[in-house]
Amino acid sequence: MRYYDDMKCYHFSTSPTTDDAERALIIRESFEYARDMVTDTFKPEDSMAKNILKYSGPVIFFAAVISMIICSVMGKPGLILYIFGGLFVLFGIVAAFPANTEIKERPGQVKLPRGVGSFICIAIGLAVILPTALAPKIGYAKAFVTTGAWFFLLGGLFLAAVTIVNIVRNNRTSKNPVSARCIGYVKTASGSDNDMGHYHTIVCVAPVFEYYYEGQMYQAFQEDDLTNLKRQIQVGETVELGVDERDPYHICYRKNIGAKIFSFIMCLLAIAAGIFLFVMLPTVNDSQGFKVETMGGEVALAKAQFDDKMIEDNIGTDDFTIEYAEVEKVYEEDGMWFIDLSNGERRRIGDDDSDQYEEGTGLYLVTPADGGSGINFSVDSWEYSGSHTVDGAPE
Repeated sequence: MRYYDDMKCYHFSTSPTTDDAERALIIRESFEYARDMVTDTFKPEDSMAKNILKYSGPVIFFAAVISMIICSVMGKPGLILYIFGGLFVLFGIVAAFPANTEIKERPGQVKLPRGVGSFICIAIGLAVILPTALAPKIGYAKAFVTTGAWFFLLGGLFLAAVTIVNIVRNNRTSKNPVSARCIGYVKTASGSDNDMGHYHTIVCVAPVFEYYYEGQMYQAFQEDDLTNLKRQIQVGETVELGVDERDPYHICYRKNIGAKIFSFIMCLLAIAAGIFLFVMLPTVNDSQGFKVETMGGEVALAKAQFDDKMIEDNIGTDDFTIEYAEVEKVYEEDGMWFIDLSNGERRRIGDDDSDQYEEGTGLYLVTPADGGSGINFSVDSWEYSGSHTVDGAPE
């Protein structure tokens, strides 16, 4: 990666070690860089057209976040998924257009062939939108599992693409060696939580090399070599490193095989999780109901289903009738709870079930043909998927 002497996202030093004073300076500079980046992001441009282009992205993003919060309060998880997926599609389309200005490379940026990132964004967005749109037909549980499967699979493929691109570039780079001299180090602040849950900041270091390639001088460092290891090459020391002939600022000093192996393992785990969900997809259904928690409370996207087999398992016979009726009264009598129904029946209910029956609640009343004890299913939570006719069911 090219070294810029005016780049504020990293600190340049000629010392391989970092004392407390320099560490404090690096942390302060990282905060100042973040502050300046936010300021530059929202600083007005010199024309209306540029301002529209500059602010349209953040405005759309924040509007989408606010919309998702409102949908959550209203208990509309489907709309949340449409908005979330639409963001990926929109940003994927925008990313496909070429940038008008040159952007300096920063550590942590992913380098992919043009169009790959846009394709992945659009694919992830559609993987959210399409199952959500099909949910009323294929079932909400199956739609959510499908979305998760595509997320893991596409995420794993994206990570695999990044890893393969880096490996190919490093292999090409290592075959083109040059002599380089270490002129100093770039240092960046990185934060994480330790085992005790306390946030702490570490300083990552990478040597900066000066070298000549085809008669031109270059200064660069290996981005994936940023580490907090104490052992570093000394300033003035000369080493042999690889240079990418397509991008002379891309160098290979250390191969970092362990990081690549770890990346491949994560790729395989993500892809395996996606494949597992796809394999399990035929067994997923909404027979047990499907509910999600939103800011507006629990929302039932699909009711639990009961069929003839479930009824037979509970009442011991396949000869029964099903009738729809509404609760007209809930009361206690002689220490027992009863409900009066709109069809004129009175049924006893469990002591713990009295709060589940309110006036106006619709019920499926299952009654054995021999007049034995039947069972009730609340219309709010259950729907019948068997072959019997439900007498008195509202249209």
